Amino acid sequence: MTPPPPITTRFNCIKEIRAFPIRALCILVLLSGAGCFPRTDWDLRVDPYGRSKSSGMSAASGGSSGSSGSSEGSDSSLSSENLSSGSSVASSDDSGSSGGSSATSGGSSGGSSSVASGGSSGGGGSSGGGSSSGGGSSKGSDSSLSSENLSSGSGSSGGTSSGSASGGGSSGSGSVASGGSSGGASSGGSSSPWVAPETHDITAIIAAAEVTFIMGSPIGEPGYDGAVTQHSVTLTKGFSMGKYQVTQELYQAVMESNPSSFTTGVATGETQGRRPVEKVSWYDAIVFCNRLSALEDLTPVYTISNSTDPSDWGDVPTTKDDIWDAVTADWDVNGYRLPTEAEWEYACRAENTAAYNLGGTWNGDWGWYSGNSADKTHEVGKKTPNAWGLYDMHGNVWDWCWDWYENFTSAPAVDPKGPDTRPSAPPVARIARGGSWQNSAQDVRSAVRDPESPYGKYSHVGFRLARTGTP
Repeated sequence: MTPPPPITTRFNCIKEIRAFPIRALCILVLLSGAGCFPRTDWDLRVDPYGRSKSSGMSAASGGSSGSSGSSEGSDSSLSSENLSSGSSVASSDDSGSSGGSSATSGGSSGGSSSVASGGSSGGGGSSGGGSSSGGGSSKGSDSSLSSENLSSGSGSSGGTSSGSASGGGSSGSGSVASGGSSGGASSGGSSSPWVAPETHDITAIIAAAEVTFIMGSPIGEPGYDGAVTQHSVTLTKGFSMGKYQVTQELYQAVMESNPSSFTTGVATGETQGRRPVEKVSWYDAIVFCNRLSALEDLTPVYTISNSTDPSDWGDVPTTKDDIWDAVTADWDVNGYRLPTEAEWEYACRAENTAAYNLGGTWNGDWGWYSGNSADKTHEVGKKTPNAWGLYDMHGNVWDWCWDWYENFTSAPAVDPKGPDTRPSAPPVARIARGGSWQNSAQDVRSAVRDPESPYGKYSHVGFRLARTGTP
């Protein structure tokens, strides 16, 4: 360690500054203009459910919080719950703290925060094999996922991160979160306060206006039963659907937990955080929808006991619950929600009337099922999408839908949503659609229905998002 200069030398330095105040002032002005001093102009927002959000750079990291929750400071500042900037790496546990500012070398572009899921950060500090990001979107290697920009600056996961440097011309100020977390991205501190992983894509416009289709399966279709009688359905409202099932990284970012069974043993070439979340009850799914809506400044859809704030709803029930089962939905607002069963089937079929959305004879390239899943879930988006760009509509995990279960009839229906209240006769269940990793090919057909208890948590059931209208 280099010893401090002699007292006389330091005294002479002080005399020199005092003798030339104008010169000292100029130096301070130059340093300030170069960004050497902390910024204090971050636009801090507070979401309705009590968590601070920064519209500067923020990245959710599995609920880990650094530096006592401060969200004010320099380009490597921390939001109240979320790590931001620096090329620091946070793990999905809550054990770490984040050090101060990070440095970038080699002509890096600052101010662009990114999130890598699945705990993967490319070596050498390059972003996506050498491409730098300056606020735009760039994609990296298979081992790294981005929120909007992939930054693979040097770093490690394990709970503690200190100020680290990303070199070699990487995109600077990138915060990487492991274990399936997601985060915010911004350039110059002016972006929206919430940027989710790229698997949170709900831009698929399924219906822009009124549509009519035939729901259910014909009598001759293998696996047909009386619960799926064909009938005409008209949907009067346009809606959008998520291209992917909700992933573990997205769920972790919003809920600060990951209840999934499949958190290890990811298949070769796949990323853990991009596997679908499962072991989530129907109740869990509606809490998620309202929380995500609040994060994105949308109007929440679901109301329980006259409140749209899940914090007011109490603990999520693990048994039948009269209050939670009386939840209501506002179908006209713009927040996130579960699709109705009719919306799900219309979106799955993509105007294909065959047993599967890409044809009448099953092909393992269309989805993960018992014949190819190796008894586990897989990263979303790896199989062939349907004609409208939706992935994993057949297999991987079942998707929760809004509706209470009841048998179909042949009568035409307009905007069906199932029974208005909880059925009194069994099965007292909400509907799940699409089949899963453990089902046969026959049981992942477009028309197959699965009644499940709304409080149940299953390793084969997850969900995907919908929104009324178009994004």
